[in-house]
Amino acid sequence: VTIMPMGGVVPLAAWAVRTEGWNGAEVALLCNQATLQAIRRYRAQGFTNATGLCAIALDFEIVYQSLLERRFRENYSYK
Repeated sequence: VTIMPMGGVVPLAAWAVRTEGWNGAEVALLCNQATLQAIRRYRAQGFTNATGLCAIALDFEIVYQSLLERRFRENYSYK
């Protein structure tokens, strides 16, 4: 297992509050998707050497908003 370092300030206590009620799989999805978002951001900037790659708070925020939208659609879509 490889763990990506977090760059800057990623307020983990605040994320714990924001994801209250989420199960472990949902929190894992948030973290995994934030990692992929960091890779996308890094590559979009033209970088190819992954040694400087770090997930930042913005990566988590982008993914969090996306997951909230998806949860809303799943819970409130007409069936």
